[in-house]
Amino acid sequence: MPRSMPRAAAGMTLVELLVVVAIIGLLAVTVLPNLAGADGQREVRNAAGAVSSQLSRGPALAIEQRRSAGLWLEPLASNPWACIDLYSAVVPPAYRGDSFDAAFQVVPSANNSLVADLTPSPPAGAASLQPPGASVLGNFTQPGNLVQFGDSGPLFDIVFNGGWKASLRTAVGQAPANTIWPAAPPAAHPFAIHRLPMRLGQPLVLGGGAAIDLYWSGMGNALFSQDTRYNAAGNASSPPKITLLCDSAGSFSELCFIASQAGLQTARIPVTAPVYLLVGRLDRCGQAFQQTPTKQSPGANWQSPDSFWIGIDPQSGIVKVTEAKPRAVSPLDSQEYIRAGLTAVRL
Repeated sequence: MPRSMPRAAAGMTLVELLVVVAIIGLLAVTVLPNLAGADGQREVRNAAGAVSSQLSRGPALAIEQRRSAGLWLEPLASNPWACIDLYSAVVPPAYRGDSFDAAFQVVPSANNSLVADLTPSPPAGAASLQPPGASVLGNFTQPGNLVQFGDSGPLFDIVFNGGWKASLRTAVGQAPANTIWPAAPPAAHPFAIHRLPMRLGQPLVLGGGAAIDLYWSGMGNALFSQDTRYNAAGNASSPPKITLLCDSAGSFSELCFIASQAGLQTARIPVTAPVYLLVGRLDRCGQAFQQTPTKQSPGANWQSPDSFWIGIDPQSGIVKVTEAKPRAVSPLDSQEYIRAGLTAVRL
């Protein structure tokens, strides 16, 4: 019986093995970086969606609570222009004194009508104007609180500095020519102290190396980084907290820069134009524009096609998200898509 011949063992030649290794190396050089970039864009996209969802809860919370509520942005201590922690925010109920007849007499300064002294009326009711306890009193005297007399008319700044004082809000255009003080004594006026917002619960934390770039975010055509009120409320080591509040009807109505340390000036300003938040890479937050971006100097977040703009329409409360315009030459140019989206909302 003839013996069968043994077959040659199957395998790869050295040349074939080298070709396979070369192909794998080529794929590693060309494909993997693109996959990594796609993952980075996905993380930023997911972060933009999370911020948009958090913003959309503001009008619903304000309507439910029947008072101002919205979003609290907490900048990083290590980078004042980056925010990854987002809280819900709500304004505490207005304080009207502890007795039904709590009131202030208002006496404008003789040589400076920007400021007025407030005297509790009746004098024996002074204690009714402030609940006991320094911590509670400190809340009412925190810069940024506002007072309104008679439940109508303008809001004034209020502070406690050896006595109650009110002043015109020059930051929002109040002046003696356009803002009238309540009637002088012996008239006494019921009051409401509107306190600063407070944050609620646990934060939504943006992950994947994404963050809100506060440097290039802003209201209308004005950037937060160029707003003197933002700068007055913080500095590089102690950035202000930012809250975007809706009124009880669900419209975005107020932007607050809340100072985080004594000596800095808290500012509360009305929302008069759409607000734009830029979501990009954490390591690029606050970076300046680069005419020719490189790996070492990638430039601003708005220069990156991986970044997203969030636009908030103040009247409707609608929140839109779009990609940053590629190859933009300025922040305004980068916002072309988001501005078009908000314009379409109003049509």
